Formats: sequence, C-alpha cells, structure tokens
Amino acid sequence: GLLARDNINENADQIVDPKPYFHLICEMIGIKWVKLSKALDYQIPTRRIDLEHKTQYDKAVAALNCWYDTHGQGATIPKLKVALYEIGRPDIAKIIGATQKNKDEMTQEYSPRLIIPDTLQVKEYFFTYVKALKQGHCRSDFVRIMMIGPENVGKTTIMRILLGEMQIHQSLATLVLDKTGKMVDFVTFKIYDGEKQDYLEVLKRKIQGAVDDYKVEQKQSPNSDEIESVVSSNKDTSCRNNENNLEYSREDGTHLRRNLRKYFKQYLQLSENCNIDRHQYGKLWDFGGQAIYQVTHQPFISGNSIYVLVFNIAESIRNQVRVRGGKLANDTYMERIKEWLTSVIGCSHDSQEISVTIKGQTPETYNLPIVILIATHGDQMNENQDPIAAFDEFTHALVEQLPSYKANICSSRIIFDCGEENYNAATKVQERLESREELLNIIKCFAHAIPFVNKPIPTKWYFMATLLHSKEEGIKKIMTISEINEIAIKYGLCEDNNMEINMEEELMDMLLYLHDIGELLFCRLEALSDVVVTDIEWLIKIFRALIILDGNNTITNASSLEDYNVAATTGKLSKKVLDNALNEFNLARYESDCILHIMEYYNIICEIKNPDLDNRASCQFFVPYLLRPDITLDKDEDEYISDYLYIGFDECDIPYIPDGIFYCLLAACMKEWNNPYVKLCYKCAKYFVEDGDYYVIIKKEESCISIRYSYQILDDSEDIEVKAAIRDQCPQWVIKEKLRFIIQDRMPKFAKMNCFLLVECRKCGKLTGKLSYQDQDRKGRIRCQKCNHRFNSLSLNDWGMKRIDEDNKTCPSTKKTVNYSQCFDIIAMRLHIEDLCRFGVNLGLEFKDVDEIQNSKNKSYYKVAKVLDLWHQKAGAKADIHIIIGVLRHIDKVAIAEELLDYLDHSRN
Repeated sequence: GLLARDNINENADQIVDPKPYFHLICEMIGIKWVKLSKALDYQIPTRRIDLEHKTQYDKAVAALNCWYDTHGQGATIPKLKVALYEIGRPDIAKIIGATQKNKDEMTQEYSPRLIIPDTLQVKEYFFTYVKALKQGHCRSDFVRIMMIGPENVGKTTIMRILLGEMQIHQSLATLVLDKTGKMVDFVTFKIYDGEKQDYLEVLKRKIQGAVDDYKVEQKQSPNSDEIESVVSSNKDTSCRNNENNLEYSREDGTHLRRNLRKYFKQYLQLSENCNIDRHQYGKLWDFGGQAIYQVTHQPFISGNSIYVLVFNIAESIRNQVRVRGGKLANDTYMERIKEWLTSVIGCSHDSQEISVTIKGQTPETYNLPIVILIATHGDQMNENQDPIAAFDEFTHALVEQLPSYKANICSSRIIFDCGEENYNAATKVQERLESREELLNIIKCFAHAIPFVNKPIPTKWYFMATLLHSKEEGIKKIMTISEINEIAIKYGLCEDNNMEINMEEELMDMLLYLHDIGELLFCRLEALSDVVVTDIEWLIKIFRALIILDGNNTITNASSLEDYNVAATTGKLSKKVLDNALNEFNLARYESDCILHIMEYYNIICEIKNPDLDNRASCQFFVPYLLRPDITLDKDEDEYISDYLYIGFDECDIPYIPDGIFYCLLAACMKEWNNPYVKLCYKCAKYFVEDGDYYVIIKKEESCISIRYSYQILDDSEDIEVKAAIRDQCPQWVIKEKLRFIIQDRMPKFAKMNCFLLVECRKCGKLTGKLSYQDQDRKGRIRCQKCNHRFNSLSLNDWGMKRIDEDNKTCPSTKKTVNYSQCFDIIAMRLHIEDLCRFGVNLGLEFKDVDEIQNSKNKSYYKVAKVLDLWHQKAGAKADIHIIIGVLRHIDKVAIAEELLDYLDHSRN
C-alpha cells in the first residue's frame, strides 16, 4: 500500500484523471463515503448504492464511479480534494494531492484568513450566529411593487416620485432600442417613507435583526463545549467517543468558520453601529409598456406582488395607444390594460381574500393579487372635466369589460400631473408630495395585509439571497438545483444529515420565495432539469437583445440584414440571428443552451423542425410577436376556407385572452404540426397538417380564438377527403385542449374554468356554445344561448360536428324499450381505448372527466362502460340510444353502430 502511494505521489504532476486515486480513497474513507458523495454531487443516488452493495469499500467505489461517469471531464482532482477537505478528511486529500509544493498550497488555501477574537463573548456570538442561520426565523419584509400599464403614460415618472425625486424632468421611454436602455428598471425602497435603499445593506440588517431576535428567544445560554464545537477548529475532541460528534466538531469548526467568517464580521459591525431594522421594503419594478415586451414579462410576474397600473387620464380608454412622437399604435388603451390585468390576475394560484382599511375608512375586502389604479396627465384634461369623475368613469369602463376582476382593483383616485409647463413650481411640487404620501399609504396598507409579506420565513433564505449577489466561489449567473444545494451545505444552511426529501422540499420553498420577491428566476425545465438564474438584470438584457434585435442597427453584412428582415416579415428567426444577438454576452455553450431552453419553456421562441436541415445552425425559430402589423395572409384562388369556429371561455370567467397566452398556443400548435410550411401574420398563424393535406388557421380575437381550415381544390373528391380527415383528426379539439392546458399552467387562477367550442348565432351575431350531439335536434340545429333562436350552423357542418338525422321509423318508442345495459356491453367490448376521448367528448361530456377515466388503471372494457354510464346519468330522461349511434358514425365506428341497430331490431322482434 505504501509503495503504491509513493508511486502515485511521484507521478501526480502528470496525472489529471482522478480515477487512479479511487482505490486509495475507498480504502480510507469508510462510512464517510456518503458525505463525500454529497459534497461531490448531491444527486448521486446514495440510498440506492447503499442497498445494492455490501461493504463500505464497494459503496464508495460505486459512488465515485457515478460521479466520474456523470461529470466526465468535469470530474477533476481539485474538485475531489475540495470535497475531501469539506468533509473533514484533509489526510486523504494531502495524500492524493501530489508534490510537497502542491500540498503546501492546498493547506494554505484552507487555512483561516481571519482570526475571530478568542473571547467567550465573541465565541458565543458566533455560536448564536451559526445557529440562527440554521434554525432561526424572521418576518418576510419584502414585496415586489410592479409598475405596469401602456407605454408613454408616465410609469417611470411615478416611480421617481415614489422615491422622493420631486424635481421631475421629462424622461425617455423605458426603451430597449439602444445599448443603455432597459426593459425593466429595479429599485429597492422603504415602504414607510419611500426612501431609496441599497438592497444588500438591507439584507444584512435583516439578518442581523434575525440573529439578535434568535439570541433573545433562547431560554438558556449554550455551554462551553457546545460553543467550542462550532467555534474552534482545533479543540481536542478525544473525550468524545461518538463518531457523529467528531464529524460535527471538524466540519462545523473548520467548514463554517471558513465560509461564514466575513459575514459574521459584518454582523459584529452592524451590531455595534445600528439598530435592528423592522421596516418593510418594496422592490420596485418598472416594466416597459411596449406591446412587444409582453411576451417576456411572463417569467417575472408573481401572484404575491402588488401592482400599480398607471393610465393617462387625458386619453379615452377606447382610444388607440399614443406612443412617443405622437404616433398611434394598432391597439387601444383598453386592449393594453386588459392584457396587463388578465396576465397579472391570472398568475395567482388562488383567490385569497384580505381585509384592508385605507384612510381610516370602513374595512374593505379585496382579492389577491392587488392592482392599484393611478392616473397621470391630469393637467392635460379639458377645463370643464372633473378629474375624479373621469377617474371613476375609467374604473367603471374597466369593470364593465372585466367584471370578474373588480375585487382585485383598488381605485385610488390619485392623479399626477405630467406636463412641462410650471411642472416644478412650488405648488406643483407640493401637490406631487401629497399624492406621493397618499400612494405610499395605500401601498403600506396592502403590504401589511398580504399574508405572503408577513409570513415568517427561515433566516437562511435572506442569507442565501446575500450569497447569490456575492462573488463567492461557486456562484454563477445560471445554476442548477444541485449547485444551489452545494452552496447551502457549504455555508451550513442545510443540515446534511436530514432526509433527502425534506432537504429538497426546503430548498424548493426557498427558491420559490426568492423567485416571488424578484431575487432570481426559478425555472422548472424538463430538458435541463431545474435551472436558477441568479442575475435577473443580465437575463433581461439578453431578452432585450433577442426581442428587439439590436444587431439590425449595427451589422452591414447583406446576408445578415436579410435574416433580420425575414424575422420581421415571416415571424421566423434563424439561429444565426440569435447567435449574433448573443455574441456580446460571451456566453459559454451551457449558458447559451440554458437561455434558449428558458425562452422555449416560456414560449418566447419555438424551434421549427425541418428534416431537410441536418445542421442545427441553419434551423429557424418561431417568433410570431416580431411580425409587423401590416403582414397579412393572402387567399389563393383555388383555396377553400371553412366557416369560423371559435374557442373561448365564459366571459364572466375569462373575458380576455392575453397575447402572451395566444403566443403560447401558437407555439404549442407549432409543436403539434411542426414543419417548415407554417405561415404567420399579425396575431394569426396558418399550420399545414401533413396527415390530412389541409391547413389550420388560428387567429386571436378579443375574447376568444377563431379557427378555420383550408385546402387546395384539385378535384371533386378533395372536399370529401379533407372533411373525412377533419372528422377523424378533430383539430378543433386538439387546439381547444392545448389552450385549456396552457391556461392551467400559465394562469392557475383560471385553471378550473371550462373551455368551450363556440359558433356565431345567425340572428344576434353573438357566440353560443352547447354544440354537442345531445344539444342538437334531429336536424342538427342548435339553439342560441343568448337570443334563444334556433338555427342551422354552417360551422358545425364544415367541422363535421353536425348531427346526422337518424331514421326513426323502426323505433318510435325505443326510449322505453331499449336495454341500455346490453347496448353498453356491445360498445364496451368493441370500442378501442384510443377512441374513448373523442367518443365521450362528442357525447357532450367534459374532456377532463373522460380523460380521467381513460387514464385510470381499469381495463379497457370498464373504462368505456364508465363513460357510457356517466353519459346516461347526465342525460337522464333525455337519454336516446340513437344519439350514441350518431356519435359512433361520426367518429367512423360504423360497424359498432350497425351492430347496435341489428341488436335493436332483433330485440323488438
């Protein structure tokens, strides 16, 4: 053994691969192989290894091989050494290290750089500090205040006023058109008085307060042995017989002193120089209001924030949005505000109510999230207009269009002036100051009432936020959950003797909290596991570069310029354009891949699959929001286009479908029908369905999605073939279910809302549902839910949804004589499980009910029988076997329908 060690040390300078040392490590590591595994990679399956192998040596070998195979070239000798030092085995690290020079460097690297004064008082402080970080709790004193609203309404000005800047000069738009512009501005301020704060200094004060509170809460002081076990790395532990105590002494004595040293020094300085900070703080975000940014806002919107919606009171809510330079946008203020309100209110996971008292008035009940209405440009109103009446009129118009959101809206009646004339006169400044105090008071009232803000959180969460803003070793702009966990263990924030599942849950809770207060972006990527972006401003700058395509103003290459033009006219972005936009950030390959995966996860981009392209560098991405508004679809002369069918929700539930949700739907459909033949125009897409040789056209309306299909007329048989494909493939149900799943995922507040297929009434022109076979009469006519008019719908005929008039000559009284049990038995034995969903939905059942039955663990026969029983129960006295026969024919199960008719004829005879 000694000879082997000497040979290794002699050649260590030439050895890069750590694998030759595995045998030596496994002989010496003993039961600490588990801790070594966690230090190397928290995802090493130690439980499985422990069960599959008998000896400690074999377990250690399996764990090291797993680390080696997983990380490849990333499994290096320095990382192995660091892990060994962290678990208190420097003896092994020094042996595998190499020459004497390397040993000395390694020893020096891990020697203390700061000596904590060796007094009992300071040692006790350090003990309390470590324990408070591990076990202490404090109040959550941060809340995001999001400034939202259309462009050019004065959001940035209101933000500056909130921060106490009373002398205001006309500011530039929150643009991303130049290298210094921002898509989002960030500021931390004290909610009590609006004073601007250094966020990191606030965090330090909060941690100091939590440590002091923890010290007060302790009923008895720690004994000297407890203190020394944490503070001293050299204490003689020979009196301790327990292996766990030895590990605790070594690890907490060396590991925690090394990593927490400078943070503890900051705590000592704060304890001497300042009082405990009990204030609440707002993290102020100023979103750019341009429509093109909307698709990038989704990752940062949280249901636990307070939103301040700013509008221009001098403009009618029905006017087109006025942008910089006096130009008019394509959409109205109402549409932009609907976009914002639906996006922010929909992101909440529940409809929790809070009671708030503002200005000493009677307590009022609000639903979360809260949206505070603020008006600007009060000085530009007509002289004969009453500002408060105009504010109330705006609120009324908003609630009339969005009645389900009224409990979320606080109509503050606060109006700021935004003109240039006498804007900084003493009277104007005083008015502005009074309005600012009023707005701060409203924000403070809501901040005190929101459960998220006042709920106790572990102190370690604030400390982790401090670490993620630092330049400590291991902190990167993009990190995995495993890397975050390594940091937590390294600084003693996680007890590595806890059950793995408990640690994972605690880590997830922490990341979700930091995501909610805007500290990081926590993204649950399937392709790359979970990803954490620790630098939000950096990520938004990258989004800016990709969305606005800054390179278009700087490049001169004609080929590259054409690529940019293609993106603006077709909505398809080449990989080359994305690479050009990312060049300035000097991203590593892993970072670049993560950014693209994040953008695909939030449907900001969607890769277009093209089997003819082998080189991924030549691929294209689907980016419909980049299209110019003047891009439209042209109809070919030999093209047949079907009648409209609509997909939407009850207007009382979801009165508006946001652009962000629509673009998610387009991306989802792109994945369903992914080929290079997709055609895009402004808020519309045309997909080619290869299996049926037809196109599906999807367009965003104000409160619903319209769909049509089209095909090239080549001969008389074309119509029959395409309509047969439509009946068989049911693309309308595919689109409907994709929209429903997107709403569930992106807008959890509306997750339980039903999604419907709708047609336009021929009499009143409004949309009506109830289109199933059960709702149609025997001639396939439906009744409008709005005006009660009965009519034939061309849409139902075009989409193969019209009921076929059954021949009733043989059974005028079948309702009374049919043996439904026997009929259901025939269907249950013959119907294939893959057809169950389409069968159930055409019977008028809810997709989620049928889908739940289809995914149950029962056999196919019982699943079909359960769907039939559910239909029979809901139909009640209206149950008619001929409805089922019609549905079977509609889904091309003619043989089963004929068998049922034969049974009915036989049973009557």
